[in-house]
Amino acid sequence: MALFDKIAKVKTKDAKTQASGKNPEELILEMEELRRHISELETSQVQLYQAQKLLEEEKEKAQQYLDIAGVIFLAIDTDGIVTMVNRKACEVLGYDEHEIIGKNWFDNFLPEPHKSEVIPISQKLLSGELKSAEYFENPVLTKKGEERLIAWHNTYIKDRTGKIIGHLSSGEDITERKKAEIALRKSEEKYRNVIEHANEAIFIAQDWVIRFPNPKTIDLMGYSEEELANTPFVDIIHPDDRQMVAERHKQRLSGEKVEEFYSFRIISKKGETQWIEIKPVRIMWDNRPATLNFVADITARKKSETENKKLEEQLFRAQKMEALGTLAGGIAHDFNNILSAIHGYTELCIFDLPNNHSLQINLRHILDASDRAKEMVNQILAFSRKNEQERSPVYIGSIILEVEKLLRISFPSTIKIIVDIRDAPTPVISDKIQLYQVIMNLCTNAAHAMRDQGGSLLISLCEVTLDHDAIEGRIINPGKYQKLSVSDTGCGMSDETKRRLFDPYFTTKQPGEGSGLGLAVVHGIVKSHKGEITFHSELGKGSSFSIFFPVIEMAAETKQQQVQEAKNPIAPEVKHRVLFVDDDPILVNMVTQMLEKIGCSVESQNSTTDTLKIILNDPTRFDVVITDQTMPNITGLELAKEIKAINPHLPVILCTGFSEEIDEKNFRAKGVDAFLMKPISMTEIAEVIRKVLQQS
Repeated sequence: MALFDKIAKVKTKDAKTQASGKNPEELILEMEELRRHISELETSQVQLYQAQKLLEEEKEKAQQYLDIAGVIFLAIDTDGIVTMVNRKACEVLGYDEHEIIGKNWFDNFLPEPHKSEVIPISQKLLSGELKSAEYFENPVLTKKGEERLIAWHNTYIKDRTGKIIGHLSSGEDITERKKAEIALRKSEEKYRNVIEHANEAIFIAQDWVIRFPNPKTIDLMGYSEEELANTPFVDIIHPDDRQMVAERHKQRLSGEKVEEFYSFRIISKKGETQWIEIKPVRIMWDNRPATLNFVADITARKKSETENKKLEEQLFRAQKMEALGTLAGGIAHDFNNILSAIHGYTELCIFDLPNNHSLQINLRHILDASDRAKEMVNQILAFSRKNEQERSPVYIGSIILEVEKLLRISFPSTIKIIVDIRDAPTPVISDKIQLYQVIMNLCTNAAHAMRDQGGSLLISLCEVTLDHDAIEGRIINPGKYQKLSVSDTGCGMSDETKRRLFDPYFTTKQPGEGSGLGLAVVHGIVKSHKGEITFHSELGKGSSFSIFFPVIEMAAETKQQQVQEAKNPIAPEVKHRVLFVDDDPILVNMVTQMLEKIGCSVESQNSTTDTLKIILNDPTRFDVVITDQTMPNITGLELAKEIKAINPHLPVILCTGFSEEIDEKNFRAKGVDAFLMKPISMTEIAEVIRKVLQQS
């Protein structure tokens, strides 16, 4: 029974007791009971007040929690009426709380086009058809008429009996996020479109695997996107470049400062080697380090650089050859003057000795040596393009056989010499001494490579026909060639040696063992024949040189001259008056003796000025004038012009150790009657004097 009912009953009982005339003791007991019930009533009132206050505090606290939440909270009953909103909901919608509570949510706060989407969802929630906390998105309409997109999570509201009386919805304003996502999507589409249509390959590398390659990457490497995703990138890199690329990749991922661009080689799916230049940018991909790589195919550029480097090397070599030619030309004149003295005085000694004298043999050896020295100077001049050699049909095979005899005598027994001449009867247009020099230089170098361990030297000759494919990369024409090969089993050559092989003065020999001119001279001789020289060498596996000389077709009966005419130092008599002009007293004395021994009346001069005075005083005093080209004051050519101006019929013979201005082809155009190249023999000078006098 309720407390108030108890009190009322007590009061009624008390009134009846008073009316019935109860005794005081009974009345006291009843009064005590009344006081006890009144005390209980007062206690219950206090408890009720406290409970009500606590409830209000909890309600206020809950509202505070809802208000400070960063999401929207609202409650809607089964009729769609808003029964509760928090502060965030008011902020988003732009209304005060009293403007929202009591209003129909669907009619007042949803844009018209979206009601048909949202109301069925709400009905399913209220009917229990949908689970609690169901997620969906829809726009709401603010007080200003703007639409804001809200992401909702919903749950039921039930009474004590478990009946659904509404639903509580929490919502997040995702309007700006959606705009950002749309902008990001558009940006991604834009940049993906740019990457897919870029002129360079672009890809992401992570864990040594290529991810998201653009079409250019696929075209460059030849692999599909799936194949690249399953192929370690290191397998695509050229083996020689893998370590370098791995180090660069590691440095880039670690954040070290490295070069922005670098290049290396890759092997495409077709097995082709290609050069790429790459710019990696460190990024985070799926929260892990990766690199975004921009790649350019530089294969064509590298090929061009290689070709340009070859051209630069050829130009550099040509410049060194030109420098060598300048040096050769500078010393040729003085060297030939020295040879002239050796050769001339030797001839004079032979002339004065009786026939079959024992000294004549030794003196003739001196003549032979001076002739070889003269030819060596001519070869250097020819190699440096300072002198053109007279060439004729020569059979290389016969020269090889001559060289073989000398090699077997001079080479140690530890070197086995093998000669293989296969069906090579066609001659080449060349100079015998030049070919001899080429073969000797190559064989001497081969022997030097085998001097410690011994080995085999193979000299072979065969005729080959080169077509356009065979001459690719070579500066020669298609056609028939004599292929001369010299191979050894010696120590081989390093890469540095191979790069500088034909450089003048470059040698791997010890001081005093070689000048470094051998292969440079060989190279010059071969090129002057419009031929080609190739070589192959590996350290410890020997070297092989192949030379291609263009051949000529000749009549079958044509024979090479095998026997060289013996030199005869005794010239026939030439009784004429000769004026000899040279500034070298040794040569003046020698030539004077030579001319006198062949019967000439000789007068010598070492001054061009005095020479002109003598001729001017008596233009017919001499039958012939012989002058050196290099003279003080005026040159021999200028002296010849002055003499011709005085006496046009006086023959002038010009001789020189070397001259860039005059040679055997242009001397007549220069105004002289004959040309002699030092060193001069007694026979040559006699024949030239006789010839010019007959012509005059």
